Amino acid sequence: MLSTEIIRLSRKFIKGKVLDVGAGSGALINKIPNAIGIDLAPKHPKVIKADISNLPFENETFSTVFATEILEHLDDETLEKGLSEIRRVLITGGNIIITVPYKENLKQNMVTCPKCGTRFHRRLHVQIFDENRIKSILENKGFKVVKLRILPIGFKVYHSYLNYFIIRLLKKLRIINPQETLFVIATKI
Repeated sequence: MLSTEIIRLSRKFIKGKVLDVGAGSGALINKIPNAIGIDLAPKHPKVIKADISNLPFENETFSTVFATEILEHLDDETLEKGLSEIRRVLITGGNIIITVPYKENLKQNMVTCPKCGTRFHRRLHVQIFDENRIKSILENKGFKVVKLRILPIGFKVYHSYLNYFIIRLLKKLRIINPQETLFVIATKI
């Protein structure tokens, strides 16, 4: 399960009151004490309806904020506002834990609506991230990146070491091209 792997990778950076932005089903919230979430379409009792660009919390309310598989869905303006809001509600010294697709080829996943002809990404992604871009964006917002890894989370993570070698072999043989995930932890300075 992805939430279990994210928690395992970030365990020593999770502290105090926790916010999960784009909480979805609440998978992370179920595994972390003192966690609540926001989502545009809440599906969990500890998730409230809210938008990343206007978080309904006081300044410096949270010690840890998760933003997993959410930033790639935001246009430039919403990304800018959302990260400002996360910084506002995070205590100084608090951590933001992020996962985003790594160097995703947006064109590869475009689909066309058969009724209206509109083209869009099948997962509604609009942003592409690599190490330099995410680091630059976070540093410009007043964060210091303390951990950055490229992971094959887009595949399976139950046996991460075994999967690492299987994925490398399948990629080398050009059997699959799994989406890798950029895993980032940054501290508010």
